[in-house]
Amino acid sequence: PMEYIASYHELGEMLESVAALHNKSQNAKAVMMFASNTTSPSMQWQCVDNRLSVTEIEQWQTFSFWVEGIIQCSLGLVGIVANIVAIIVLSSLKMQSIFNKLLICLMSVYIVVMSVAIFDEIIWPAGVDKPRYISGEFFLYLFTYTLRPVKQTMRYSSIFITTVMARHRFLSLRHPIAYRNSIKSLNPWKSAVRILVPVVVGSVILTAPLVFETAVEN
Repeated sequence: PMEYIASYHELGEMLESVAALHNKSQNAKAVMMFASNTTSPSMQWQCVDNRLSVTEIEQWQTFSFWVEGIIQCSLGLVGIVANIVAIIVLSSLKMQSIFNKLLICLMSVYIVVMSVAIFDEIIWPAGVDKPRYISGEFFLYLFTYTLRPVKQTMRYSSIFITTVMARHRFLSLRHPIAYRNSIKSLNPWKSAVRILVPVVVGSVILTAPLVFETAVEN
């Protein structure tokens, strides 16, 4: 095959021409991947590197709208209302116990998690190019340094509170008389707050790396 190459100079020219053709093909591919779609304004600047057609991407957007948007937000609103009603019931005078106060704290954590998820979906729905109502840059800062850490902190808090509640329930079943005597003279809210403070502090410490491992660059 080397008989077709007269010198290393010709070989270099051939390699340069091949590289130029490769660059042109890559540029053309990039234009096709990110070209705007005039027939569907919501489809502008959608990356189709995974070989999805415009119809498939529109189907994915419709599915995300109904599942992550309508269904998720609807269930979240139902959960928030149900937890608020449960908190009102557990706050009655007949439900004064450490376990019930911890249950109120757990429901409050769930309300925060669901509220953040609904707010995130309303501001920047799945499949949409940019957030609504606020600028994209402000939302990125808000999500990176507030929404995401708060959601993760609440998740850790829910795990710790559930563990403490399980321990209280075990003690009440394993040693019912001793457990009742140990909590009879205690203020339920003060005891719950003593448990809640280290739970929140530990959750914040575990969530702190999220703030340092992510950054928003202009």
